[in-house]
Amino acid sequence: YDLVLFDVFSGASIPSHTLTKEAFAELAQIVAPNGAVILNGGVATHKPPSDDRFVNSIVGSAETVFENAVAFWGNEPRYSNIIFFFSPKIAPKINLPTIEAGAKTTILTDDFNPIEYYGLDRNLQVIQTLRKIFLPALL
Repeated sequence: YDLVLFDVFSGASIPSHTLTKEAFAELAQIVAPNGAVILNGGVATHKPPSDDRFVNSIVGSAETVFENAVAFWGNEPRYSNIIFFFSPKIAPKINLPTIEAGAKTTILTDDFNPIEYYGLDRNLQVIQTLRKIFLPALL
């Protein structure tokens, strides 16, 4: 495929088994050499720092099978989605702030995958922010 859009959630998080190097290897088998995988990483209430274990571990795990792996952060003031881009050959041409794998990278595998733990604080912040935004409209 030229493009694989990946938008899988279970509650407020991405199922951990879909973020391992083994899962990315399966995606790499179906993506054309000049194709790409776009993964919705969910909402974040602030730009993740360069040492964010959640983002770094997803990018680092994807880098085990894709030549290009990067995360993008939108420009919304209160919250924005983290979008991951993986490709066998092409580099993304998107004018948004990027986050690349840093020092705090854990390669996620089918045997070792603490990604849900890494995302707990972020998920809690998102839920609290969305409550503040939408709860008054419901009362």
